[in-house]
Amino acid sequence: MSDTGASLVIGFPGELARRTSAELARRGQAVLLLVRPAIEAEAATFAATIANRPRLVFGDLDHIDLGLPGSEYVALARELKSIVLAELPAAPRPEEKAPSGRDAIRELLELARFAPALAHVIVLSHVDVAGDFPGRFAERDLDLGQRFHDQSQRERYLAERVCRRFNSELPLTVVRGGWVVGPVPELVPLVALVLAAGNDLARYASRRLTLAGIDGLSRLISALVDHPPEHGGRVLHAADPALLQVDELELRIRAAARNIAPGSFDLQAGARRLLQRATGNGQWSLREFFQLLPVARIETAWTERFIADRGLSTVALDPRETDQWIEHAIEEIVGLR
Repeated sequence: MSDTGASLVIGFPGELARRTSAELARRGQAVLLLVRPAIEAEAATFAATIANRPRLVFGDLDHIDLGLPGSEYVALARELKSIVLAELPAAPRPEEKAPSGRDAIRELLELARFAPALAHVIVLSHVDVAGDFPGRFAERDLDLGQRFHDQSQRERYLAERVCRRFNSELPLTVVRGGWVVGPVPELVPLVALVLAAGNDLARYASRRLTLAGIDGLSRLISALVDHPPEHGGRVLHAADPALLQVDELELRIRAAARNIAPGSFDLQAGARRLLQRATGNGQWSLREFFQLLPVARIETAWTERFIADRGLSTVALDPRETDQWIEHAIEEIVGLR
């Protein structure tokens, strides 16, 4: 890919957009960061922390032409070499209306079609587009007659269908992540869910978790910018489906808690307080989390070959990284951070 042009990162203020922007800048890429005008100060503060500072573009993917005047939209399109949509699935909030992923994807793809030098479009999706499909879910699969637990899952599925219509005319990569974990409070508070579950945890003990580490996912997405598909679109499964069972995760959590939490500290009550803060309503239970997880066996064979053949970073969590985010979460619960 040519070194000229810039990469537009969409998803700020989310943590994946932050880390992807920083990683692209570290790699010497010119980075544009799409930012809603209402959070200009937060974005400017973040950009100032990066040596190769991203340039802020004030707009919104939910608006036609990103809400930009025509001349600005044309100028933006002309300088793009890649577009990265890096928005994470969030904790469910029953009182909120699910956004239309299709509308946002259409605006993104319209910009991509208008960009004359564009070499790659990367769209973050989620393995939950498998819905209730009970079999093996490979990278090439999508339309399997599945049903969905909530509207957000269905919108991600429909957004992928929109993407597929443009595979023949755009260099498009869909990255299906697992639930993203890491030492950042706004990510999925899985440690708190396990600690808050109490006796209910036993019913989920043998379930496997389809997870992706925030650092590995941002490294993969950043590296993909320079690896556009040669013919048509492609799909990658950026999840580690065999990393942990719930009972193994609980053992790691309990071991870490013995070293961090005071003996008199009520971890279950603390975990519930953290969940209330993270979700805004305190109603997100382990049962609801597993309802959102796909029941399919997530296949990663094609993705692993693709990554190995190109020398890219894997998204698998190693035990040290797992222990780090567990320890950080327990410190959050105890109140040390």
